Amino acid sequence: MSANLSDVCERLKEKRAFKAKGYLVAEHCDFSPLGTLQRGNPAIKLPIGEGGALIGFRFGVVVFFDVPEEQCQRIISDLRAASSKAYEKTIFEACDVVVNDPHSQDAVKKDILHLHDVSVERLEIIADVLAKSLVIEKHEELISERFANVKPIAEFVKNGRINGRDKEILKYIGLNLFAEHELAGMVEVTDKPALIWEHPHLEVLYNLLLDDFEISDRQAIVDKKLEVITRTAQTYLDVSMHQHSSRLEWYIILLIAVEIFLQLYGMFFSSFPH
Repeated sequence: MSANLSDVCERLKEKRAFKAKGYLVAEHCDFSPLGTLQRGNPAIKLPIGEGGALIGFRFGVVVFFDVPEEQCQRIISDLRAASSKAYEKTIFEACDVVVNDPHSQDAVKKDILHLHDVSVERLEIIADVLAKSLVIEKHEELISERFANVKPIAEFVKNGRINGRDKEILKYIGLNLFAEHELAGMVEVTDKPALIWEHPHLEVLYNLLLDDFEISDRQAIVDKKLEVITRTAQTYLDVSMHQHSSRLEWYIILLIAVEIFLQLYGMFFSSFPH
């Protein structure tokens, strides 16, 4: 397989221009119908069609290099059918690549990635950053929807009024925890791919792409919004629990008062002769 992928890289160098296209397909992708899987991420790397390539990640992203759109969609359809929790809406991200002179420097100019060489490892770096960008984009959309609902919750807390939305608030907290788990654990957005430790010279290309796709800045904004949503929801629950606790205390006081009244009532009437 590695020889075939090397042949793909040689073809891409000769072609001198190609497109990398990433798709977020499912919460978890099963690539077993396509071939033998690798441990870790990416889960699979293989040549596709007439000189193209595919790199797939278990957390639901598949990246194509110089593969016709019709063929991409056929493979995506098969992956959606085989994968658990396929998304209704497929999120898409692309990167145009130009191959320059071997003595030139890697650079991004006018949203086009200029490379001085093409290798399997370089394709993997491009796929890694595209995959991270797609997962962040998914959470950007979801969190924007949740963030719009935070203001009325904050108003309830500000005014000291709780309207019995505890289950809904707990759902917010649960969704946020899942987002944090996916970004920090499954996708490892802030971590360098292991490939860089094996090929340190690729860090220049990796950092170039991180800056171009604004991965760090977007991740920081997502983290901040997650923090605000979670803190607002937690405050709401704290106020709600306090109110429930206060209400319970009054119920206990009332029961004690009733018990004392009944005891006094019994003592009072028992003092009269029958």
